[in-house]
Amino acid sequence: MPLETFAGTWIFDQEHSQLNSPPPLHWVQRVSTDHGRIRVTEEITRSTGLTKVEVDAAPNGEFYPVSGSPIADEISYSIEGTKINGIGRKGGIVSLRETLASPAPDLMTVSLSVLVNGKEVPLGVAYFRRHDDPS
Repeated sequence: MPLETFAGTWIFDQEHSQLNSPPPLHWVQRVSTDHGRIRVTEEITRSTGLTKVEVDAAPNGEFYPVSGSPIADEISYSIEGTKINGIGRKGGIVSLRETLASPAPDLMTVSLSVLVNGKEVPLGVAYFRRHDDPS
């Protein structure tokens, strides 16, 4: 599956998401892909404020810097079949696992789990709907 499948602006669909923690008030992911790279800008709004996370990486299994995330300072992406797998680390210790899938042209799912004291804690699956930016 080409990376371009994931390119676009994605808006969090709270109604269909299945999260094990309180959902954010608003969550937007802007994904661009070119030259074999994936660039992601996330804006996550919670009652405590806005978090903006940015990453620019190649899906080659190497780790790349993440800015703005409270749970990862670097991430590694790899492609497995039709999915993108991400492993985040904070201070060199694995802290996050995510799997991105696009089962339909207007739908992206992100399966998330965090690692706490070496134990993987599933956070659930976030659903996103494609939003065509007029700009």
